[in-house]
Amino acid sequence: MWLFLLSLMTADAMPTPQFGQLSSTLNSATFPSDQLRVLQSLPENTSLTLTQSIDILDEFAFASDQLKALQIIAPYIHERNQQYLLIEQFTFSADKQKASSILSEVSPNRNLEQERTQAQRTQAQRNRAQQERERLHNRRDLLEERETALQDKAELLAAKEALLVDRLNDIEQKEAMLRQKELELQSKGLELREWELRLKEWEMRLKNRRNRQASNRTYQSYNEDSAYYWGGYDGKRRRNH
Repeated sequence: MWLFLLSLMTADAMPTPQFGQLSSTLNSATFPSDQLRVLQSLPENTSLTLTQSIDILDEFAFASDQLKALQIIAPYIHERNQQYLLIEQFTFSADKQKASSILSEVSPNRNLEQERTQAQRTQAQRNRAQQERERLHNRRDLLEERETALQDKAELLAAKEALLVDRLNDIEQKEAMLRQKELELQSKGLELREWELRLKEWEMRLKNRRNRQASNRTYQSYNEDSAYYWGGYDGKRRRNH
């Protein structure tokens, strides 16, 4: 039984399995004094609901013993908003008045209230911590998704950059080829210009040669004409002596 009582040391309402063991212990007790002794052995941080308190009172056959039991368990009853249900378990008005006085005079265990308040605060802190962990977890997932998206964008930009570099290299190669062709065309133009100048020079030389030849033929024809004359009885050209 002592191990059972130690297991009841909790700031929350007594769980159903443990309360069942308590009810069984009370039911197996031979005398009301033994039952009251069991109740007196409950830990100070025991917490009972109204329904559990009513079930405990039902374990006693006489109202006097029920009032004694109520006096013991009153500090453990924290549900006081419907305590009239507990009072109505007594048949006679005098007993009801005594039960009401007990509940009015004996307030719930302050240490238990403090423990319950602290437990509620601790639970609230745990809830806030859990919410913060979930928020941070969601934030981490979001950041990981953004990081993945940024990595994808970086890879895409790197691929585009590589493509642009290739295009730039192609353009530079084409420009180099165009410059080479331009130089070749300029060289050919210079050659053509040189040939044009040569042709003009040859044309001038040929023209001058032709002019000289024409002048020579005219001069020679004149000289030949002056060396001969026309006369005689036969009308033939004759050389002057």
